[in-house]
Amino acid sequence: MAMNILLVNSRSRGGEAGYALVRQELERQGIELAAATLSPRTEDLIQQARRYSSERVTILAGGGDGTLGAIAGELIGKPARMGVLPMGTGNSFARDLGIPMEIPAAVEVIAHDVCAAIDVARVEDRVMLNVATVGLTEAVAQQLTGPLKRHFGRLAYLWAFPQAYRQLRPFQAEIRSPAGREKLEAIQIVIGNGRFHAGPFPVTRGASLVSGVLHAYAVRPLPPAEMLRFALHLPTGAQGAMDAVLSLDEPWVEVRTDPRRKVIVDGEVCGRTPIRAQSLAGALQVLVPEGFHG
Repeated sequence: MAMNILLVNSRSRGGEAGYALVRQELERQGIELAAATLSPRTEDLIQQARRYSSERVTILAGGGDGTLGAIAGELIGKPARMGVLPMGTGNSFARDLGIPMEIPAAVEVIAHDVCAAIDVARVEDRVMLNVATVGLTEAVAQQLTGPLKRHFGRLAYLWAFPQAYRQLRPFQAEIRSPAGREKLEAIQIVIGNGRFHAGPFPVTRGASLVSGVLHAYAVRPLPPAEMLRFALHLPTGAQGAMDAVLSLDEPWVEVRTDPRRKVIVDGEVCGRTPIRAQSLAGALQVLVPEGFHG
């Protein structure tokens, strides 16, 4: 049996409070730890993940999507596997995998020891687990503060979205992929590696963690009635069928904008356009629920 290494970000929404519960549940499930680190510094967790990445170990990572992505970046193509403990605000990666949000149930997934090779993506020099966005999500991120997310969790997004939409201005974009080049005026660009974004909404109808491609779409400026129609399509992932939405499923996507825009990767601001996103098919070994199909 592989060694287990626990890495938890104490600054994540459920990190410090959940650390003791995680250890208690691991012990209850008979999962022994060879080492454990609780730290507010992502750099400390990255260093520990790098230290063990070349060994046959399971890195049990607790934190938000940014923390999980940083740790996963050290495990790409390595023997080490990853176990996911959702302790952030959105927990998009855990939702993509079908991992329960409650710590005891998430630890049960780890105890069952079912492993799958899933896709991740590289956006410039950063590993992406879920989505990269330009436009509306940037404006939402600017409305959110650390205390707001910690106190209100996902409800904070319900407050931030309308505030952001009122402030949003369209921008010029050029999107390149193996399918060709498209120029358009846009209010939002989404490049997805995972299945869901903005909570429970599919990136596209066929979005998958084992498809070997990125799932991307760009939204042109919409009048209020069409914006409502777009919102109504989101729960099924059918927004890509709208005339105002450009939809792509490709192994790589490049985005340029005028003016340059901030890029949000897995919920965190990570530089500005232009960017190139590349799918890394089956690059991460991760523990998943029984019956996982991607």
